[in-house]
Amino acid sequence: MERLIAFIIAIALTLISSTHGAAATHKPCLWSDKNGKITDEPYDEASEICCEKSGKHTKINHQGHKIDCCGETTIDTESQVCCVNQTYDSPITQGNDAGKHRICCGSTPHIQHYNYHYCCGENYISKNLGCCAEKPYNRSMSYCKRNTGTVLAIGEGICGSQIYNRSHQKCCGVSTLHNVSAADAQYRCCGSELYNKKTSQCCRPQNIVQNLTGQCCGKGLYNTKTEICCQGNTITSFGVLGCCGGGAYNITDPQAGCCSKGPKTWKAYRKDKEICCDGAVHSVMQTSVTGNLSCCGNQSYSPRQELCCGHETRIVLNKTALDHDQCCPNGPTGQQYGPTGQQYSSCKKGEPVPTEGSSMCGKAPYNQTRDLCCNNEVHRDGTAIGKKCCGSSTWAYFPNNETCCFNQVKPKALGCSGKLPSSKDKTSITLPGSPRTSGICKICSPEWKQPQMVESHIKSQTIDICTKKAIKLKVISVSPNTTTSLFPWTWLNVSYRKNIYKRDGKTTTPGKQSFNLFLPCRCDRLDSMRGRPALLLTNIDFNTQRIFLGDGDLILPLRKNLMNRVQMLSKVCPNNVVKNIYSLLQISPIESRNSK
Repeated sequence: MERLIAFIIAIALTLISSTHGAAATHKPCLWSDKNGKITDEPYDEASEICCEKSGKHTKINHQGHKIDCCGETTIDTESQVCCVNQTYDSPITQGNDAGKHRICCGSTPHIQHYNYHYCCGENYISKNLGCCAEKPYNRSMSYCKRNTGTVLAIGEGICGSQIYNRSHQKCCGVSTLHNVSAADAQYRCCGSELYNKKTSQCCRPQNIVQNLTGQCCGKGLYNTKTEICCQGNTITSFGVLGCCGGGAYNITDPQAGCCSKGPKTWKAYRKDKEICCDGAVHSVMQTSVTGNLSCCGNQSYSPRQELCCGHETRIVLNKTALDHDQCCPNGPTGQQYGPTGQQYSSCKKGEPVPTEGSSMCGKAPYNQTRDLCCNNEVHRDGTAIGKKCCGSSTWAYFPNNETCCFNQVKPKALGCSGKLPSSKDKTSITLPGSPRTSGICKICSPEWKQPQMVESHIKSQTIDICTKKAIKLKVISVSPNTTTSLFPWTWLNVSYRKNIYKRDGKTTTPGKQSFNLFLPCRCDRLDSMRGRPALLLTNIDFNTQRIFLGDGDLILPLRKNLMNRVQMLSKVCPNNVVKNIYSLLQISPIESRNSK
């Protein structure tokens, strides 16, 4: 009767699984047969198991029992056990042990004795015995040397590869035996040597045995009344010398000093003739010309003629005018000073002056080969990354996805003055009534409704997931454009949850948690995202409340399997992922309308 009920339950589960197949959770099952053939097939995690050598099987058999993997086959967990790919009946069905259960110790099956035995390697031993590296031993007569996995008799020790009697010998160093009891405290080890502490001493770290007539210093001894020990060197003190590293200096002379940085950099110097800068000694004999010297890191400089620039990396800069008192970086705001790849200017009251090899853009110096000057405003690295000036304005734009319209930067798809491009124009634009389904607007495509289709694109690498960020978002509200059909667009108000990519060993969360995402597309799919989580792949920095997304960005449905696959594949992305992807829009139609 019980078997009949279990059978009916199993059939019911199968019917439910087939009836609700659309809601089943499918995962990839990767397995190989005995010939080495590898198969990748989907399986339903709720009703099936995946075995690495036999593929997928139903979780419950016709008797209602749970199924498990065992080598190239499966077992009924209520009537069988698996010992390293071999199947055995449990409980035993025949012979003197019929009715008893089996237990596996490695690949060997044993008759189970509850509470009295346990596995030790392949052996099933009494709890009175010990186990040492899968070998049983008698606890009352032996002990286990765990670091070597060696069973030793009580009173024995191991010295290198030799077993010895601790009552008659002592082990020094790694493998040297001496005929003295290990318990004799009068004799101690000095490295591999043995010494009598009543007549000798051990000078460490060299491990040299010396007599007791002096103090250890390096490889010898010294007299503390007439000598000093300076990093292993014995020096006669004459009553006035002190150590400075491995050398000495006169501690009674106020003009004598010891210049040091850390435990390895020491040098004696004369304070009236030299200056100590972070472990380096510099001469000050030219002070009549340059004025008094000061330190800039481990360098010396003349504050009258030079400036010390930087924080972590220090660099000395020549003043271009004697009244200048500040260092002015010529690179992007916030960039650190450094010895290479960056020009500097000396300045006063925050107004930079050009250094040799730089040009002027208004009042600011700039590098013509890298920077871009637009009507007296510098765009750092603008030329290097492909920006252009927009007419006579101070704006700069990216020609690939932006256009300059009468000194204003607009999205390239919009064109100037709201006019549609001609059919000969290469610029792609969404026409009224035909939603775009490419680039960022792939989210409007029919296949994006099926997470398994999205996952297959990621698996086949037809979708590029190598971006700087993969951000978990929750869509709070959706605001589609209803004022014009010329350019369909949608605002998504989202909450920023987490960047699942760990670039440079850390994840970052912006100060603002709520953002508006601008998408140059519109469809019912976007309306259905309200209140749902999503995954945004992007290179854009979240440093403003309005973020304009372009075709270099991608929004994916947030599913655990999909997110795990994205994280796994991102590990093979190059560390220096640099993509020429910028926000598609800088001035939204809403902002343009409000500014008029």
